[in-house]
Amino acid sequence: MIQLLALHVLVFLVAAFVFYHLFLRSARMRARFRLYEVRDRLILLVARQQLAEESQVFRHCYGRVNELLAAMPDVGVDDILEVVLSRRKNEDFDHALMQARARLARISQDDALTDDDVKSVVRDYFAAVEYSILTHSRWMRVFFLLSTYATRQVAESMLQRLAPVQARHVVEGAQVFHDAELGLQP
Repeated sequence: MIQLLALHVLVFLVAAFVFYHLFLRSARMRARFRLYEVRDRLILLVARQQLAEESQVFRHCYGRVNELLAAMPDVGVDDILEVVLSRRKNEDFDHALMQARARLARISQDDALTDDDVKSVVRDYFAAVEYSILTHSRWMRVFFLLSTYATRQVAESMLQRLAPVQARHVVEGAQVFHDAELGLQP
């Protein structure tokens, strides 16, 4: 009786695993086609002369859709989180964030956003990007990255309070070597 129950549980787990992977594959394909749809609608607006090809809105959305489609398997929350956590103290990263904020501020002021069709496409663009990021995320990796980051922060905090200056230099040197080994530093 127990063997029969174990067999049923095993069959259920295998079926759930297969179903999950089929669902994930179809969700990722749907995400890809939503991005294609946004890109096609942007081109249609340009063809109808509702949106200028030189406008900030078109250049940003069209360029980002193409970049996302090219980098499609590596656009999940875990990938973004890894970049943010590994580059958080990098001055170039801070500069890039400031530039991105300024670019988005310019885009939000673009006159093209007064057209309802353009607003609709931009809304769909952000929804498609969000859906793509969520469907390509590996949540166990997100948990691992966050726990690793939290552990490192606690260790650094304790080191700052407890360790003498010489020990801190040794640990910082080891961290630089570790980051260079992983290719996290230029």
